[in-house]
Amino acid sequence: MNKTISAIFATGSVLALGGLLTYLFYWPLAPYLYLIGTAMIAIALVFMREKSEDPVVRRLSMQQLLGGLLLFASGVLMIVMHSNEWILALAIACVFLLYSSFRMSYIEKNKNKK
Repeated sequence: MNKTISAIFATGSVLALGGLLTYLFYWPLAPYLYLIGTAMIAIALVFMREKSEDPVVRRLSMQQLLGGLLLFASGVLMIVMHSNEWILALAIACVFLLYSSFRMSYIEKNKNKK
């Protein structure tokens, strides 16, 4: 199951990036491509959640889920509002996902050293 979820995450990432890049060239289906990709990312993040007793890891896992939901919300905003409000949701999602992934890898490294 873990390989399947990783494949869904990777495919969703490629679709989301492709949707963003084709949005720059005003392709009319780009927001839908981005929305499908972010939905796949959000689903993968739900199933890849860390099940830990450590409250810091649980908090970071919830931040990753929130980041995935914000990615999906930015896709919805891209379709519904035809201006640039979706960029704010995308930027916030990127901050959440980057911080939580770097912090979780740091915690994992320190846990392995002990």
